[in-house]
Formats: sequence, structure tokens, C-alpha cells
Amino acid sequence: PGVFDMKAGLALGVFALEALAALGLVPPLAPVWFVAGDEERGSPGSRRLLVPLARAASRALVLEPALGPEGRLKLVRKGVGRFEITATGRAAHAGLDPAAGANAISELARQIVHLERWAQGVPGLQLNVGRIEGGEAPNVVAAHARAVLDVRAPEPDVAARCQAKLEQLRPHDPRVRLTVRGGFSRPPMPRTARNVALAERAQALAHTLGFALRCGEAGGGSDANLTSPFTPTLDGLGPVGADAHAAGERVHLPSLPERAALLALLLLEPAHTAGP
Repeated sequence: PGVFDMKAGLALGVFALEALAALGLVPPLAPVWFVAGDEERGSPGSRRLLVPLARAASRALVLEPALGPEGRLKLVRKGVGRFEITATGRAAHAGLDPAAGANAISELARQIVHLERWAQGVPGLQLNVGRIEGGEAPNVVAAHARAVLDVRAPEPDVAARCQAKLEQLRPHDPRVRLTVRGGFSRPPMPRTARNVALAERAQALAHTLGFALRCGEAGGGSDANLTSPFTPTLDGLGPVGADAHAAGERVHLPSLPERAALLALLLLEPAHTAGP
């Protein structure tokens, strides 16, 4: 577990730096290698260190796994949000006096259906109800229910629109109180001219190494979402593999020397001068 996402990416960084040292090659820009241990949790602690580095850097080379079996770079990433919706109703005996109760589970179910239908009309927006819980017993009208949502937004305006939608939810049953908490832990990483220019340079370097390098879009977020607003960013420079976060997680071994060599060449590049 973790061999693809992202132990092999860390190994690539080691080998690229060792290769430059062994050949006596000094990068024109001092490499600063930042390793975050909390990236899977949204980088709650490390972002306060990462963002100042990104502001000062000429470019950011992110060793997250490559995209797909073709080993594509990730030029576009969606923003990642997590929200919790809590419904608080009124308990009652389901057999003796059900009308005295206000069912929090029923209210939450109606809200989920409403949100899923709404999200289908927003291009590129992904909304997943990943966890739901509530109630006390089958013969009790549920007084409490909670749902946790994972949201992926392709553009900053879509993320803002989605957050506003969630925060403006109103109960269908006026006796039930709704509470919404959460937000976007990572902003969207849209396509930018400077990221495209850096990717094109990486493609030219890959060509000199004898392999083709393509670009794509990823639904998941990474620390590239945090660096891209401040500096040209290349994401997906890590290994080619499959089944991240799954029991069959694996790395395509022939990709490792190719990707390490590409990283070494990118470290030898002069200061990036692409536009915003």
C-alpha cells in the first residue's frame, strides 16, 4: 500500500538529485524539496509552510503519480470540498404518536435527492454522499441524522456556487433544523498559460529521452492545487502505475528511470518566464 501514491514518487526525487550530484551538475535554481505527511487529509498543517515556498519559487514540480497507463501529466485538477449536513428533528414513538415527531432522516434524504439533482445540472461538478448515519431505533422517529459529502469542482466559481448552495439549504419540514459545516480544502487548479508552457517544455525534454509525454485532467486534488495560484506547476511527474489506495496498488517499473531522468532535466532548467 502506498507504493504508487506515493512512495515511488519520493524515490524518484532521491534518484534525480543523486544523478545530478554524481554527474557534477549544479541546477541554476536551488532545489527545495518539500515532503508533506498530511496531503491525504487536505494538508491542514503543511500548507502554511508550502504556500510561502510556492510564492518564492520559480516553479513547482509535484511528484504525485502520473495519470493513467500513458503516464500523463495533470494540467487540471478539481477543487476538493468536504461538507457535513446535520438534521435535528424531534423524537416520538413511531407506533403510538408518530405525528408528534419530526423525522431527521426523512428530511436529510429529501435534501440529498435535491442536491444530487441540482449537481447534475452544473457542468463538471461531482457531488458524492459518502457517509450517512442517524436514528436510534426502528420504532422511534429519528431526531438526528448526519451526512458527509465529498464535492469536486472544476473552477473557482463553481466551487463558490456549490458552497453557497449548501449553506443556503432550508428544511422541507419547518420543525427540523439543518446545520451545514465544511468547505473546500483545496481550490480548483484550472488550466493556466504558465502551467501549459512548463508542460510543453517537459514534453520536449521527454522527447529527448525517447518517450512521449501527454497531459490530462484529474478529479482528485493534490498540493499542486495550492502551488499553482502562485507559481508555474507541473503535477503528475511521479511514477506510472495503477490502483492507488487499493489492495492491488502497483508501479510500472520501466517508468521509474524515465521519470527520474525527466525530473533531473527539469531541475536543470533556468528560471521559468511564462505569463500568468
